[in-house]
Parts: sequence; C-alpha cells; structure tokens
Amino acid sequence: MRVLVRAYTALNLGDDLFLDTFFRKYPNVMFEIESWFYDDYKRFTDRYHNASIRKNKGIITRIKEKFKIYDNIDGRYINRFDLIIHIGGSIFKENPDNDLLDVISEKEVELAKKKNIPYYFLSCNFGPFYTEEFVKRKRKVFENSYRVFFRDKYSYEMFKDIKSVGYSEDVVFSSPYKEEFKNIESKKILGISVIDFKDRGSIGEFEDEYQKFLVDGINKFIKYGYKIRLFAFSVREGDLSAAERLYNRLSDGIKDFVEIIAYRGRIDEIVYPFAECEKIICTRFHSMVLAIIAGREFYPIIYSEKLLNIIEDMSLCSEYYYFGRENKLVFSQYSTENNKESNIFRHFNNIFGIDNRTEENYN
Repeated sequence: MRVLVRAYTALNLGDDLFLDTFFRKYPNVMFEIESWFYDDYKRFTDRYHNASIRKNKGIITRIKEKFKIYDNIDGRYINRFDLIIHIGGSIFKENPDNDLLDVISEKEVELAKKKNIPYYFLSCNFGPFYTEEFVKRKRKVFENSYRVFFRDKYSYEMFKDIKSVGYSEDVVFSSPYKEEFKNIESKKILGISVIDFKDRGSIGEFEDEYQKFLVDGINKFIKYGYKIRLFAFSVREGDLSAAERLYNRLSDGIKDFVEIIAYRGRIDEIVYPFAECEKIICTRFHSMVLAIIAGREFYPIIYSEKLLNIIEDMSLCSEYYYFGRENKLVFSQYSTENNKESNIFRHFNNIFGIDNRTEENYN
C-alpha cells in the first residue's frame, strides 16, 4: 500500500513526530512526503526503509493557480497512492497569506474524492477563524473528506454533524517513544521548551514577561541543585533564537548549568535528552505530549486556545501559566495508564491489515 502524507515539513519537531509515528508503526506501508526543504527531509526519510521524499513544486503550482491554469498533473501524481493523509495541528486557521495554499488543498480533496482515493485529516484543530465564509469553505472540505479526526472537542463540536468528522487524541500520544521512554531514568534536570513570542501577533507583547518567568524558574531550580536544558523544537520558527536570548539573560555563574539543545532533523538527538528531564516547562504543545508519554512532571505555558482546549478536554492538569495573571510554578503529572492507543491508529490498524476488526468498532 502506498500513502501520500501532507504535513508541515520545515523541521518542526512536533510535525516530524507525526511522520515518525506513522513510519514506525506501519513498516510495511510505503509513505511519501513532499517538502520545499528537500535536502533536510531526504536525510530525514533515509532513516526509514518505508519513506521517500518528493521535492515540492510549490512555485509552479502557485503560478498555475494564479493564472487559473489547471491540468491533470496533480491527478496523475495522486493516482499513485491508495490513500492520502494530511496531518497537522493548525492547518485550519484563517490567514489571508495562506489562502492560495488553502485553495490548492481544497482542490486536492475534491480531486481525491472524484478518483475514490480516501483523504484523511488527522490531529488537527479548527481556528482561529474570523469569517463565516471560511467556516463554510472548510465544511465543504470536511464533507468531501473520507475522515477528519480533530484532536480537540471544541473543533469536533463545531462540525460533528458531518458524517466524516470524529474526535481523537493527538497522534503523538501513541508514538513508539512511549514504550522506549520506559527505559530512560530521569535525572535532576529541568527541561524547558522555548518559543519565540516576538512574531506571534498579539502574544508578542508578553515576550518579556515570558522570558522573565523562565529566568526566575531557572534561578530557582539551580539553587535546588538542578541542571537546565533549553529545548528548541523549531529553529526556523525562532525557538533557538529565543533560547539564546533567554540564556543571555542569565548571570555568568548560572550559565554554567544550562545547555541548549536544538532540533535539526535527528529526532533521537532531542527526544532522549528531553526524556531524561525530571521536570519540564512546556511551551510547545508537543513538549507537553512528550512529557506525558515519558511520565514526567510538566507545567504548560498557554499561548493559544488550542492548547488550553486540549488540556481541558483530557483533564491533563490543573496548574498552568496564563499570561497577564499571577502564576505559580506548580508541576502536574498525568498517568500514562490514562492514555490508551488513539482510535486513529485503531482505525488505521484495520486499514493497513494489522487486525481484523472493522471500522465501525472505532466510531
């Protein structure tokens, strides 16, 4: 079986964990991805015997779309696949800068339906959105899709009347790392997932508050005898720059106990050091997911409603950082026993012939 995977391929750890999870859980399925960063992802896919990379021809596609030049090139391409998976968290947010990509994605869903190729959207959430027109457009997309699994109940409730729409936990909760982390003992290390707030719209105003909070936490834990690891999940989105700014805020004596670990395409080189941390301050959503499947104490920093929605949906914790409020650094722990295999994978186990149960078991 051949599967085309649409994903955000720009060396963001969370999105690459989506790919890693599918590639490793289904070794007998052949997966293909596309990326503008072909060389980076060629090195990434070379680690899997069942994954390949195709260079994204985004510029050509944009020119054709601009001048309304349509032909059967995309049709010939997707004909090679038995199904298509589009996976990613914030793939349904209204942004005029993404309108062209939205149109292309919508046309691909329509084309796949005409060709009877199942099209899936996985681990996504809806919004933010600003117009009813955007909602209507996406309703049409969901109606044309084979299955849509939202990872938050807010999004699911908006579209649950559509037959193809369902709810399931984020794919990474079922990562093979969940088992591998059981062999990693925690050390007296505080891990911090850092992001860059400066170019994130309205939350940019909280950049200084955010960094000061982390500096205070670092100083406090070093007094308790901890070492500190700053994790940059996405260099391209500024995580490394933010980690370096945070590091430079520290006094010279404190810096000796702090290291920065940036993700550059080798997942093992960041997730294993991450799993060694005893406690983790989580800004990136998937830093919280990794902390949970590693069985570590964690403290989320809320910078978007999507994170808060999922925390409340799953009753993950009662303590978290919310900007503009008085916050205390109190860690939570979520039992991995509460986190069962995602029904996304129970569904795909059936599709890929892993077991004999039918799809109806998982609706």
